Amino acid sequence: MDGELRFRSLSQFKQIEDGEVRGDLREGSISFQPKGGLVSNIQTQGKAFSLPEGSYFSSVVKTEEIFIICASNSMTDELRGRFEAKACVQIYRPKNLLARIGYELPRTATLRAEAVVYYSPVNEPGPKWAFPERIAFSKIDSYAWQDEFRYVFAITNALKYGSTQQKIVIPNQPPGTAVPLSPPEPHDYLMKVKSLGSICKLHIF
Repeated sequence: MDGELRFRSLSQFKQIEDGEVRGDLREGSISFQPKGGLVSNIQTQGKAFSLPEGSYFSSVVKTEEIFIICASNSMTDELRGRFEAKACVQIYRPKNLLARIGYELPRTATLRAEAVVYYSPVNEPGPKWAFPERIAFSKIDSYAWQDEFRYVFAITNALKYGSTQQKIVIPNQPPGTAVPLSPPEPHDYLMKVKSLGSICKLHIF
């Protein structure tokens, strides 16, 4: 309540193993995984072919450069139980908190505060794959119980249009000769804003 905020990079949530409560291997990405496998088109030949069952398309943001604070639009017993929470900070004036965060960031930073949108990987993502600011507010629908609201920022261009990387994953393929990439490093970003007492309330369980 003294105004010290700890933002965590999206990459950190990809490494938490807690049964998909805080952890999410797909954090910072959107996936398209239709039943029966992906269908690809060879435009020069006008032909289509199917990839194996379980294959999927993924568009990923620069997860080590995007920082978030997770909140929720709800305050329920399910949230308290599954997060094993001992306390909760209720934000009465979210726009005021957003303004205080923005004041502490460089003018070139990109800052957003929105509710998370939940989606099913079996549905086509549409043009969202090229918009990292939309991917940063997207999670698969198995997390919908969290009713999440996020404060998100990037000091780099990580939230700018086109700052995404795409891949197609095909299961059960023999390993190649390329050296596997190291997972993005997790980072924290500490920030000090004005005391939160006038816009927040602390609840102890």
